[in-house]
Amino acid sequence: MMRLLSLFSFFVIGLTLGCGGGSNSRIPLEETPVKGSVTVKGKALAEGEIYFVVSGYAPNVIPIENGEYSGKAKVGSNRIEIRSWKAGPPLSTDPTKQPIKVNTIPSAYNDSSKLTAEVQSKGENDFKFKAP
Repeated sequence: MMRLLSLFSFFVIGLTLGCGGGSNSRIPLEETPVKGSVTVKGKALAEGEIYFVVSGYAPNVIPIENGEYSGKAKVGSNRIEIRSWKAGPPLSTDPTKQPIKVNTIPSAYNDSSKLTAEVQSKGENDFKFKAP
């Protein structure tokens, strides 16, 4: 009986210690309005998406239309990713032969982006980005 009580106590203590603030208990960050423009090769990006990324949080994805965007982003330092899609060839394994989406913006402006924006809680957050 004593052995069973010891195992039960160990289990309860383990649960108590293991239920602290893990990675799923992040404090939500304040979001605030942002706006701006995106040009590619000197011309307004007709359509696409701009991602405001804070490490460890889901990105804020804002549509771009006629080179302009407007939406909300998390306050603080954000890495910026810019994407624009076109229809590509279907996957050879897709029986429906639906075209895939192909990003037309170089990876230096999305997956490998070094673009940043410091989003402020107060004031105007108007950011302009240029891609060659």
